[in-house]
Order: sequence, then C-alpha cells, then structure tokens
Amino acid sequence: SILLTSIGAKVPLIQCLKEKTSNKIIGCDIQNSILSKYFLDDFFIAEKLENFDIERFILTCKNKNIHYIIPTREADLLFFSEWKNYLEKQNIFVMVSNKQSIESVNNKYRFYQRLNKENINVIPIIQVDCLEEDKKYVLKECTGSGSKNLFINYL
Repeated sequence: SILLTSIGAKVPLIQCLKEKTSNKIIGCDIQNSILSKYFLDDFFIAEKLENFDIERFILTCKNKNIHYIIPTREADLLFFSEWKNYLEKQNIFVMVSNKQSIESVNNKYRFYQRLNKENINVIPIIQVDCLEEDKKYVLKECTGSGSKNLFINYL
C-alpha cells in the first residue's frame, strides 16, 4: 500500500495514483473532516509532528501493509527525510529527498537566487523593501506553502 500524508483536499493526486497503480491508496491527516478521505481506500488520523511517535507510526504502517510513503507538504518532507533510513530498515520506503536538498529549496528567495545564478529562467523575485509604488506585485512569504499569506496589490 501507498500512504499519502497530510492528504487534505488532494483528490487529483489520489485519482492519478489510482489510475497508475494497483496498490491500495491510504491517506492520513491531522483532521478528520477532509474531502480526500472519501476517495481513499483507507484513512487514518495522524498525530501532529510535534507529538509524533515513530514506533506507533511504524506499527500502523505494518498493520495497514504500507510499504511506500509520499509526504505531501513541506513540514512532512523535512520530517520524513530525517526518518527515511530508519523507516527503510522497517521495509517502509519514503519518497523524499535528503534534508539538505529540501532545505535548499524551502526558502523561495534563496532558491530563486540559486536558480538565477545558474542562468535558469525564473519569475523575478524581489525583497519587500525593494517594492516600487507604481507596480503590481504578488506577495508571498519566503517559506510556507499553499495560498497562506499570499497578497496581491491592485493599482
């Protein structure tokens, strides 16, 4: 089985996996009232990462025959990158890069600078203190995901 973490409203991801694999698709989230659980083969409520008990999690994975984990949010990526080798010894494989790689792309401004330095064509990003009054901008924090703290100025 494949486990998708922090599944929330990621219905297209579930549907895509169901089309491409015969594996059972299981999801987990800290919330029970989420849309995606109705599209999964199985669902369970996950512990918050700050209260996470890895041994209990491994037991849940073994009981549900989970051998693959796909973390789906930034905090999960970092968390599972730290446990990847330990989980592998339990025959549970996490589809995640190493912690250093994840940290190198989590800060949007630093990632932009790195890509720009390599002459990779990317959307221009500037620091807030460099904004000009007569231009339109989309403002987003350097870290975080989704549309949290996303602002658009209209002229």
